[in-house]
Amino acid sequence: MILTPEFLHREHEKGRKALREIAEDLRLPRRIVHERAKDLGIKIQPGGVRPHQFDDEWLRDQYVVRLRSGSDISRETGTSGMPVLRRLTALGIPIRPAGAYSRRDMLAKLDESVPLDIRAAVEGTLHGWRRLNRFQIHMVFPNATATAAYLNVKPNTLSMQFGQLERAIGAELFHRSTGHTPQRPTTRGAALLHHLADERIRLLMREALGRSIMTMPKLKVIAAAQTAFGGKPAR
Repeated sequence: MILTPEFLHREHEKGRKALREIAEDLRLPRRIVHERAKDLGIKIQPGGVRPHQFDDEWLRDQYVVRLRSGSDISRETGTSGMPVLRRLTALGIPIRPAGAYSRRDMLAKLDESVPLDIRAAVEGTLHGWRRLNRFQIHMVFPNATATAAYLNVKPNTLSMQFGQLERAIGAELFHRSTGHTPQRPTTRGAALLHHLADERIRLLMREALGRSIMTMPKLKVIAAAQTAFGGKPAR
C-alpha cells in the first residue's frame, strides 16, 4: 500500500503537505487518506496541515532586524500570515501595524555617512529610491515628455513624483523646460546627481530596487530625444 508510515511521515509531517493534497495527488478519496493517518496515530490538524515549525532566531532576525513584513516571511516559509504573527507574539515581539507604515521602505534608516538629501528622499517614504532613479534619468532628457516615453509612464505621473521628491528634500531640484529651452538641474539638483553617481550610493539603489531598477538610456536615445525637442542638450 502506498500510504505507508514512511510515505505519510515524509509528505505530511516533514513536507507539511495537507492530507487533502495527498489524496488529490494519489487520486484517492480523502476519507481513505484521513482514516489511514488516524490508524497510524498521526494527529490531523484543522485543514489537514501540521503547524509550521519556525526557526525562532531566524524569524526574529527577519522581522526585527531586517524589517520584513509578516506576509513576506509567510510567502518564503510557505505558510499563511497568521502562523507567523502568532509565533512572533509568542516570542514577545511587538507586531507592527498593518499597512504601508509597517513596510521596510518606511522603517529603514540609512547610515549617517549617506548624504543628507538622499536620506531625506528615502527615509520614511515609499518608493524614495525609485524617485531618485527616475530623477537621474530625467536629467539626461530635455523635457518630461521624453522621460515619460522612455519610462513608459504619463508625464503627469513624473510631475507628481518629482514634486514629492522636492518636498522630501525641501528644495527645487531642476528648472522645468520652457519653449525650446531644455530642463536643467539647479545647484541642489546637480549636487544630488553627483551623490547618486557615487558607486556606494549606486549599490544601495540597486539593492533597494532589485530588478525594478531602470537603466540609464543609451546615448543614441538621448540624442534622438534632444533632436525631437529642438533645443540644446541638457547639461
